[in-house]
Amino acid sequence: LGASKLVIAVRSIGEGEVSKKSIEQSTKYDPKVIEVWSLDLGSYANIKAFAARASSDLPRIDVLLENAGVTSLRWDWAADNEMSLTVNVVSTLLLFMLLLPTLKDTAIKFNTGPTLTIVTSDTHFLVDFTRKGCSRGNLQPHERKEQREHGRALSD
Repeated sequence: LGASKLVIAVRSIGEGEVSKKSIEQSTKYDPKVIEVWSLDLGSYANIKAFAARASSDLPRIDVLLENAGVTSLRWDWAADNEMSLTVNVVSTLLLFMLLLPTLKDTAIKFNTGPTLTIVTSDTHFLVDFTRKGCSRGNLQPHERKEQREHGRALSD
């Protein structure tokens, strides 16, 4: 891995510890290098606490890999939005924005280019939003494609 510190951020510390052991066994990495921290992307307060801890406890952040996501067939609330919107979009961006100053500091202090990677999925393509009440220009993807095929700009 080459990392001096690897933080695994998880909702379930128990499951994170299982992942930690798997990484240790497969890489023969020193157990002191890998830490499991709690992070619940359904709670803005928890995200702020995690970011504050990372910014104060870690001397640098070279890689921020955001890989959390949820999908549900029923409507659930998390923080102030529908759960998948909160976790997959708002919280992912919030965590990045809160850690951005630390990423910038790392770049300056260590003359390096920190990496941000956000892993997503294409499940948003499964949602069919009806066009009711949409203003012109807010078209569904298939309508945009039809306009392009007919050579008309969206602003026409």
